[in-house]
Amino acid sequence: MDWVKVPAGSVREEPSGIVVLRIDDDIRIDTDTARDLVAALDAFIPTPAPFLVDLSGVIWAEKEARDVIAASHYATARAILVRGSASGVVAQLFQHLHHPDVVTRTFTNEDDAREWLETFLT
Repeated sequence: MDWVKVPAGSVREEPSGIVVLRIDDDIRIDTDTARDLVAALDAFIPTPAPFLVDLSGVIWAEKEARDVIAASHYATARAILVRGSASGVVAQLFQHLHHPDVVTRTFTNEDDAREWLETFLT
């Protein structure tokens, strides 16, 4: 369960099958970073899996960056973990304006997010 560095964060696959993506602190995600991140995730996980995305450190994500992430196919379900107002706004914009291709929910509690994601494990 070692962390692998990806653009703007780190990722690992847990024994349960849930993939955890932790975005670096104090980061603004631009379109190029989003493209690089999605490419890295596609390479890391060859088949889509449930994702826990920790956005706690995100300050902002450009609209085009959110579009790139919403259109990606690396996840079967996406739980977005937020812990502050900035990451909460990014998560709300992502869900309500970009209509992700997979079911996505926002959580403030990691245990609740994991419990929900477990329902998507095959």
